[in-house]
Amino acid sequence: MDINSLLEQVLKNGKEAAQKGQAVAEQKLGIPAEGAQRDSMMSGIKTGAAAAGVLALLLGTRAGRKVTGVGLKVGSVAALGGLAYQMYNRWQSENAPTASVDAKTTTLLPAPEQQPVLSSDVLLKALVAAAKADGQVDEQELSIIRTKMAELHLDQDVNDMLMNELVQPLGAKEVAALAKGDKQAALELYLVSALLLDKNQEAERVYLSDLQAALALPDAVVALA
Repeated sequence: MDINSLLEQVLKNGKEAAQKGQAVAEQKLGIPAEGAQRDSMMSGIKTGAAAAGVLALLLGTRAGRKVTGVGLKVGSVAALGGLAYQMYNRWQSENAPTASVDAKTTTLLPAPEQQPVLSSDVLLKALVAAAKADGQVDEQELSIIRTKMAELHLDQDVNDMLMNELVQPLGAKEVAALAKGDKQAALELYLVSALLLDKNQEAERVYLSDLQAALALPDAVVALA
């Protein structure tokens, strides 16, 4: 499983979880029906749909993050790139001197096939940083993550990249720097982060706000997510 395949699985499972809800996520994550282990694993689950499957690699015991509306729009790498591309074009039209009223009020259509401008490893770095928005991953969580990695038989380079990102402090400013000033790349980073974060949770809302500011994204564009 290479990094691109892993990202595809993350986005696909995130969309499925947003559609099917927490019960499916619990099953995919192997959370027991009752007992102390369930109580421990469920302690991080928040209200709403939970991120499922391979997202557990990024979340540890905080496996129940709510998937926001972005999760329903994004189900593949191409869909992520297409949505960011549409948002970028709308952003450009709204800032053009001759932008018409129609251009500003057009509803976004289903995202066309459009590969992201950022590489899969960069997008996964953003996902991991978002997963750690409410604190660093502790040793118990790392142990769970290592076990799930072994079960999925990840390629060593993917395994090493994820573990490296999980233990290093990558904040909103560092994630924003990955866009290198490119507006469409900035939108991709914001979208993939919004997929994991619940704006109703203070720490996650603050992280997303800090990321928006660091990426210099206007409110009107961010609202499209």
